[in-house]
Amino acid sequence: QAAVKRMEMESSSSTESFLAELKVLTRVHHVNL
Repeated sequence: QAAVKRMEMESSSSTESFLAELKVLTRVHHVNL
């Protein structure tokens, strides 16, 4: 199973939030990621 996060294309703040979270996830080294 996999969890998938979907980005809503309604506002630029949600885009910024999504990209910020993506940057954090690229730094995390975890077996399940």
